[in-house]
Amino acid sequence: MPPSPTRPGAPSPTPTGPTKPKPTQPGLDASCTAFYKAVPGDSCWAIVQNLAGGAFSLDDFYAWNPAVGDECAGLQAAVYYCVGVPGRGLSGGVVTKPTTTSKPASTTTQRPTGCTAAAPASTQPGSVCGCRRWHKVVQGDACGALERAYRISHEDFMRWNTQVGGDECGSLWLGYNVCVGM
Repeated sequence: MPPSPTRPGAPSPTPTGPTKPKPTQPGLDASCTAFYKAVPGDSCWAIVQNLAGGAFSLDDFYAWNPAVGDECAGLQAAVYYCVGVPGRGLSGGVVTKPTTTSKPASTTTQRPTGCTAAAPASTQPGSVCGCRRWHKVVQGDACGALERAYRISHEDFMRWNTQVGGDECGSLWLGYNVCVGM
């Protein structure tokens, strides 16, 4: 049966609520009211730290975006993620504030205390002296991916690199070395 014609002068139906941008991942919270488009180098923790300003937690982000997984391994650049639901998080449709993993401007770096010249000069603070294998952080690196690539445990990586942002590991500095082998 053909669709019924619209009466002349009748208002056309208007969608209610925010329009969901595309692409998104499966399972995105259906009540989402604010979205952020991930960029290369983002991590879940960095999005929460740099975008939320306390408006939502990492647990909120994981709950609203279950496809990223519990270690943020599923986060993809150029995909929209939920950063607000009614009563929690951000509001206003698409949020464009960028996140960063760059070194803070006011921080100086050097070789880990007591290390010889064998340690790289551009080492992220909190890295251990005596490290035998280093990795220079590049855009898109995340702790979980480094741990898998170098076949090290999360506990070892955290112990060898104490200032990478806690267990969420949201403070890797681009262009700086972290310890990936003792």
